[in-house]
Amino acid sequence: MLKILRHTYLIAVLLFVMIGAAQASTYSNMEWLPLGSPVAGGTTVAGVGVTLISPNATVSKLPASPLKDLRFLFDDNPAFNINRTLPGNSVTDKPETTANWAFSKRIFEFSFDLKALAPNEWFETSFGVPDAVSGNLVIDGLTIKAKFPGDGNSGTVFYTGLNANALDIFYGTNGTGSARNPGNASITGFALTAVPIPAALPLMLGGLGLLALFGWRKKEHGK
Repeated sequence: MLKILRHTYLIAVLLFVMIGAAQASTYSNMEWLPLGSPVAGGTTVAGVGVTLISPNATVSKLPASPLKDLRFLFDDNPAFNINRTLPGNSVTDKPETTANWAFSKRIFEFSFDLKALAPNEWFETSFGVPDAVSGNLVIDGLTIKAKFPGDGNSGTVFYTGLNANALDIFYGTNGTGSARNPGNASITGFALTAVPIPAALPLMLGGLGLLALFGWRKKEHGK
């Protein structure tokens, strides 16, 4: 009896470990996207199907690197501009570049790596205010900006506590016309975690196993 109980316990622990491993964040670079513009592609990350489209971004090779990045550019048309230095502007204004992500399962955590963000450039997402940023990035309300003057500010933007199956990322620059520098900020990779399976599930499975075992033992004793 003790041996059977030990085996049942080990099975429950194994299920718990397998479920935990399936929920771990998995990192992906942008290698699955074809080069060029417009952007359209799909892959699977951490068991979640990911589809990414953008009509006005481009996928290119990083300088001196074999890796690809999702590069955000802008049409030099002042009508596309949102100046984040002026009061009264909001994300309902038209950004200069967007990237639309769709997920086959609802996700709980999402992070993405930004590279080469200049002080006149910014990112926002439909997830709202990030939980954290790292590297040379700062959070200014809904807006992700460069921490230091000069180009090359990079870092990671992190969200948690989500329950979403889609994400929009908005990019823009301040200034109008010739006052704007060419935009070249890019996303070099991302990570996600699917919405967790309830923590009580492994315990429930273990309990069901024990009930089945007791039922079998009772049946055997009744013979």
